[in-house]
Parts: sequence; C-alpha cells; structure tokens
Amino acid sequence: MKFSVEQEFNAPLELVLKAREDRYDLLPDLKKPDILERKEEGKMVKTKRRFQVSGQLPGGIKKFIPADTMEFVDHSEWDTERNVHRWKIVSEKFEKVIHWEGSTQYEEIEGDDSKKRTRRKMRCEIKVKIPFVGDQLEKMMASGFKKNFEKDYETICRAITILSQNTHY
Repeated sequence: MKFSVEQEFNAPLELVLKAREDRYDLLPDLKKPDILERKEEGKMVKTKRRFQVSGQLPGGIKKFIPADTMEFVDHSEWDTERNVHRWKIVSEKFEKVIHWEGSTQYEEIEGDDSKKRTRRKMRCEIKVKIPFVGDQLEKMMASGFKKNFEKDYETICRAITILSQNTHY
C-alpha cells in the first residue's frame, strides 16, 4: 500500500525546521522518543528509535498477531542540506514480513500573500506479507501513521507559535 500526505506550515522553512528539532524541549507534554542511536555524518543525521504502533488490532486479526509484534525500530536519515528525511521502519520480530519505508521533504514556498511558507510532503509504502490479513494490517498501519503524522503537524505548529513569540522569525 502506497500513500502520501502533503501539508503546509504558515511559517518559513528555517522556523519550521527549528520547531521540528526543538518540539520535545518546547512542549513538555510530549513524550520524547526512545532514541537508541544518533550519529552525525557531515550533512546527514542518522538515528534509530523504538516505538509501538498505537491503536488496537481489529478482533479478527488479534488471534494471528501477538501484541509485541507491533514494536518497531525506526532507522532514519535526515539530510540537512536537502531537508529530506528518509526512514525504514523495521519489525524486529517480522523483518521479512513487514516492509515499511518512506520519506518526508520540506521545502519553502511562497503563499498567496507573498509570505514564506513551508510545504511538507510525505510518501510512504507499507507491505505486510501475511496471507488473508496483510491488506487489513496495511490499512490499519497506514491509518495510524496518517493520524500520527497529523498530530506531528499540530505539534510543530504549536512549537512554531512558541518560537515566534520568543524570537524574531
């Protein structure tokens, strides 16, 4: 299953990227990600973080999928020069069964009012190779991922507001 989401921030690229980077420090109600590893290599920042897929599995699928199966490690590369975030999300239990990867690009655009805005384009592919239930799992994972992406957008917007009040962007 392939899907994409496009969003626009009412702020210049520099401010959006700063808000994205600082959101966990600016917003104490956010749960910080479980960072397993972080490396900076020139213009690339590579991270690994652990997370659980939120939401309940549909009843018919629960009997086929153990709960701890929905734990993943996100292998990410952030290209600070091109403002592109690429990721591959891996199930440690079923690496060969679940394929989940994508990218997010940030680019500055000019709004209708000639003010600088930022466009964020996310592209993702999820493939679950389990007979009979794979399609259902893909839809569930994609739905949850889209909801989390929207929450992330709202969080970055909140961080932009805080930064805008405290600095001269």
